[in-house]
Amino acid sequence: MCCCLDNHFGPIFLGLGFLLTGSLYSTNSAINLASIGVDGNALRCLTHLTFCCRSNDTGTSSRGSWRYPDRAFVHSLSDGGSISRTRGPSSVILHRTNNAMSPTGVYTCEIPDANGTTKQLDVYLYVGQLPGQFFSDNNCSKCQRSSY
Repeated sequence: MCCCLDNHFGPIFLGLGFLLTGSLYSTNSAINLASIGVDGNALRCLTHLTFCCRSNDTGTSSRGSWRYPDRAFVHSLSDGGSISRTRGPSSVILHRTNNAMSPTGVYTCEIPDANGTTKQLDVYLYVGQLPGQFFSDNNCSKCQRSSY
């Protein structure tokens, strides 16, 4: 993902990536789980594919999904649960409710790129201090998937 700042219009998004409360993140970023909430504070996985992710929000066959660190699908917000997802125009959105602090680890967003090819973007969600033994400069490319 590439982002350029424009003084008149704010961030300009180019490619695939994550958006959280106005900040852009690339794949393999590390984000504190406590910073994620619902609605405006949810973690958005973005694509330029404009017709992506607007379809019915039920089931896993719709375009765009999130996976837990154990690779299970994250369920829809309407299904309940402390970690859930919704779909919106050009995005798949991860929500944290009830002050959930787990599970931590590498979450994967599966979303089509501008050509319609499904891509996987990883983000490491942690609680407390960032585990420095795995990361440098908030890059978790060397991070191993963890489970519940």
